[in-house]
Amino acid sequence: MGSTSTPFNLTAEVQAFIRSLIQELPQPRLDVEPRPKFKDPQTFDGTKSRYEYWKHTLQQYVAGMEKDRAISLILSYVQGPNIEAWKDALYVDKHRDNAWTFATVGEFWTRMDSIFIDPNLSRTAQAKLERLRMKGQEEQEFFTEFEQLCTQAGYEIDAAMVLNILQRGIRPDIVDRLYWASNAPGINGIQNTYENWKSRVLAIVQNESIHKAVMSNRSFPSQSTHTQTSQPSRQPAQSHAPIPTRRDGTGITFGGRGQPMDLDHLCLKCKMKKRDPGTCGDAWHVPNRKTPATQYRRRWEEEEAQQEFFDEVRNFVVEDPDLFLSLVKNPDSTPEELSSFPEDSA
Repeated sequence: MGSTSTPFNLTAEVQAFIRSLIQELPQPRLDVEPRPKFKDPQTFDGTKSRYEYWKHTLQQYVAGMEKDRAISLILSYVQGPNIEAWKDALYVDKHRDNAWTFATVGEFWTRMDSIFIDPNLSRTAQAKLERLRMKGQEEQEFFTEFEQLCTQAGYEIDAAMVLNILQRGIRPDIVDRLYWASNAPGINGIQNTYENWKSRVLAIVQNESIHKAVMSNRSFPSQSTHTQTSQPSRQPAQSHAPIPTRRDGTGITFGGRGQPMDLDHLCLKCKMKKRDPGTCGDAWHVPNRKTPATQYRRRWEEEEAQQEFFDEVRNFVVEDPDLFLSLVKNPDSTPEELSSFPEDSA
């Protein structure tokens, strides 16, 4: 007969004891949101012109930290031979029993500001802001510097005075285009803000870059098939050897392509056309042309003169196709005749 199990009953005292043990166990730390990771900030050596930027970087770096840990971490990035004495004096004055006596981190920054903020920083930034111009630098760099100077000068970025300074700093042609197109902030219901000016100026600059690229024949991968078929690519012009000057039987000199065609002209001697033999026997008539044998040269057999021979044949075909065809059809002609011209008797 098998055994049966009985319920395991705990007394109220035992249950209370177990609960107390559970409560004494270390609880896992639950972070609501992980802190963002920042690049380690640079150290501050007491140079007042660098203080504002360094301060903003450290404020982001220690955001959310406990007060004493944040202040100690900030001071760990304060290093330099000219500032160590100040750090020692601050430690003696404001550190007691392993804790800082500052009520908040903000109070610590107030102490830092009183020492390291340049009293002339605001006036210097105001003067630089008035002289800042977009010409000579990248547009995005211009706006970045403008924003930094506004912060140093203590200006509100959307103040009317600041926006007037901004318009004077932007390239005049861009400002004119915005007003001509009725797209300038402050008109036609467009809100007059710094961001509206910045976005419109950068859009114009981007369009200018695209236009310059197109006009300079730079290739873009996103060309449509219609554009490629409707606009055939241009072939580079082929260079030809200069066609030699030729003089015919009438004494008229022809310089090559571009000269008037004389196929239908009449001979001055017998009044017959060029394609006819005529009665004068002049070589101006195509059937009468016979080049003296002494002028034949077998240049196609010479390696150095072979290319020149081929070029002259091509030029001969372009200049006088009738004569070329006549020589080709004549079974008594030789390849030498294809590149031989009557010598200039003058």
